[in-house]
Amino acid sequence: MRARVANDVVTAGWVAAGMAFMAAVWFLWSNSLTLIPAGLVALVEVALIVAAVRLIQKGKILRERFPVESGWRDDDSRSFYIVFGTEFILIFVLDMIAINVLHRPELVPFFTSIVVGAHFVPLARIFHTPSHALFGTAIVVWCVICWFAFPAEIGEYSCLGTGVILWGLSLSLLWRGRRDAQSIEARA
Repeated sequence: MRARVANDVVTAGWVAAGMAFMAAVWFLWSNSLTLIPAGLVALVEVALIVAAVRLIQKGKILRERFPVESGWRDDDSRSFYIVFGTEFILIFVLDMIAINVLHRPELVPFFTSIVVGAHFVPLARIFHTPSHALFGTAIVVWCVICWFAFPAEIGEYSCLGTGVILWGLSLSLLWRGRRDAQSIEARA
């Protein structure tokens, strides 16, 4: 049991770092940095990455103390690849519709945000992390709000909200990983 949780600590660190990196991509895309100070984005990004690296290091130490036999099961990895493949196909199709059919390239970040948010829902089941579904749903809801509240700047605001929500997911994963690491150490 402790071996699996130790492995989960490392995974939480890597995924938290990935979410922080993706948040930065969302902020850079579609001029979102005109809506939020670049210094704040840099500060939060550095803090999240440093925290993720520390969690990964802590998880690796715990993994040495409690070795795990293997990682993912084959059905988990197959489901993971199906979700990501579907996500990329949907993004491509919706973005082509936005550009070539609707002639509204400003909808590309909006459609992409919706698909990215929606893809977190099945990932929650695969990774056994309900927070993925919560944050994915938050991204989709934010995009719907942007459709009505910011129609002229829908790309900028959908990117801004997606980046902030991904920061929240990163923090959630760091908190969960830290909690798991502390629980293992308390029982050792």
